[in-house]
Amino acid sequence: MAASSSKDMARRRNSSLLLTGLTLMKLTGPGGYSSFSSNCCCSFLPSSRSYASIAFASNDTSALLAVVSHAAVVPLQPQQLELLKPNHRATLDEALAQLLENIRELLRTGDPERGIPVMAPLQTDQLDVDLSLGGLLDFTAILRNLFVDGLDRFQGTLTLNVMQMEFRYDFLFPDVVARGHYDANGRLFGLIPVFGIGNFNVAPRDLRIQGTALLRQLPSGYLHMPELKATVRLGSLQVVKNNIEGMLLGGELSDLLNVVIQDLVPSVLVNFAPEVTEIISRVGIPIADSILNTMTLDDLFALIPLTKANDP
Repeated sequence: MAASSSKDMARRRNSSLLLTGLTLMKLTGPGGYSSFSSNCCCSFLPSSRSYASIAFASNDTSALLAVVSHAAVVPLQPQQLELLKPNHRATLDEALAQLLENIRELLRTGDPERGIPVMAPLQTDQLDVDLSLGGLLDFTAILRNLFVDGLDRFQGTLTLNVMQMEFRYDFLFPDVVARGHYDANGRLFGLIPVFGIGNFNVAPRDLRIQGTALLRQLPSGYLHMPELKATVRLGSLQVVKNNIEGMLLGGELSDLLNVVIQDLVPSVLVNFAPEVTEIISRVGIPIADSILNTMTLDDLFALIPLTKANDP
């Protein structure tokens, strides 16, 4: 009985620490820790580096990120620079707008020849995630039976600087729904346990991803992406009926954490924007290069439905 009471007290103490830590993350970003003592900074931020790795147990999920990375890179052949004269600029803009619609259709239908499955909706058996935010959060999770709907309902714009081979993108996903089963374990600030296992059902609203992607040509003639920048914003995160089950062993603390998470996640994306950008770059560039390293400028240019302004 004493052992059970001791475990319960430890659980509540860890939960209290967790909620305190989550509040700190919401109120402050990486620069926000200047108001704390130097000792707090040292214990909270043992490393300024961030990393993330995602291991895919299903081609569906890797294909999703591949298409997103692939969609953000649309260079032109040098011999097509004639089409970028002022009277042809509208033609290029129209072509990029049409490319967005082609991507939308690709998400819905897939492309078996390229190994791209249907991703609207996305379904995958397992997704393994290993995430670290510079000592602020170390987190591993296994997502099973993942279902994501709404990826094809995006609003987007694409612009292209041909001379610099820099592509600027802005995507808004107004209503996405994700559900499945999770098994997660980690630590906040290297001290506070964060764990849980159960079903989840969440609905991100107004998820906006914008940034730039830079392309370069290798001596072999194939392409690679040396730089990918992204800013992520989230209007709100709706946890459907408090349905992230099993956090902190369930019960009232799990219900409370469901409420905290809905308010916390949008703020973290703002306060820790550099860390989020670095994670996207570390994950996105290898995925993009896995495709670009097999493609030339001719191959990529063929994806743009570009015609001259005087064509019928």
